[in-house]
Amino acid sequence: MLTEEELESIKQQLQRHREALQAYLKRAQLIAEGEHYMDVAGSVHSLSDESFAELSTALSYASLGREADTLRDIEEALNRMATHSYGYCVDCGEDISLPRLRIYPTAKRCLRCQQRKEDRHSEKDSTPSL
Repeated sequence: MLTEEELESIKQQLQRHREALQAYLKRAQLIAEGEHYMDVAGSVHSLSDESFAELSTALSYASLGREADTLRDIEEALNRMATHSYGYCVDCGEDISLPRLRIYPTAKRCLRCQQRKEDRHSEKDSTPSL
């Protein structure tokens, strides 16, 4: 069980991170609106220019997607705080350890349940897929 001070400290950390991500995403969106594929590829269209433009664009979108996912996780954690369900595992209902929450404040599962989830998702068919 978290004390009010511990909870408030984590809440402030999440809020600061949220504000930084929101500012970053806003800047990135403004930059993306100003850049177009043609700007990245340039006026000379060689296959290497096109490949670079496609890769650059894909990497930018992937990075923005990860940041947006992190922002969504922060919002979910703040919502759990508001509903007094923060710090409890969504799978088993047990407390999430304070060291885990300090390192990973958006954690919604205890370490045991998170490992179980990752183990289930990492099990794949060993048959090659071609």
